Amino acid sequence: MKNVAYYNYKIVENGVEVSYGSAPADYSTDVLREKARGFITNAVGMGQPFFLYFAPKAPHGPFTPAPASSANVEARSMLRAKQPSFRGSGASGG
Repeated sequence: MKNVAYYNYKIVENGVEVSYGSAPADYSTDVLREKARGFITNAVGMGQPFFLYFAPKAPHGPFTPAPASSANVEARSMLRAKQPSFRGSGASGG
């Protein structure tokens, strides 16, 4: 089962509860990003001031990367783990 913070969730949109599934297109960070982008575009188009507080789950751990980013995240994690500073042997004395 995919992480519920990113898949299989519900959002209340204009007073209507909308369910999202487990397809790659349902990845919550991507869905919320597009909703935020649409909100900004509409507000700017109407010439009105606006406020947007955008706080998706990602990248706070434990995280599930978007399907398109999975290989990228895994590769970077492996590289980071090989660096001496990753193990705390840096100036902090860890």
